[in-house]
Amino acid sequence: MFRKYSGAVDIWLSSLISSSSKQLMYCLVNCSPSRTFEAMAAHRSQWVWFRRLFVRLSSYTYVNMLQKI
Repeated sequence: MFRKYSGAVDIWLSSLISSSSKQLMYCLVNCSPSRTFEAMAAHRSQWVWFRRLFVRLSSYTYVNMLQKI
């Protein structure tokens, strides 16, 4: 739960986890999180207060981890 809402801090945590993992993992960093905000804001009916918080605080806005299965 902490990592999900840690925002940009999770870039650092994800990098540590992917480098120490025994399995092949990719750490994808979003270079322009402002585009995420713009994309959500384009859908005015969906851009309610709790989604604004989610987009700002969610680690998925800044970094995603991919693990080959």
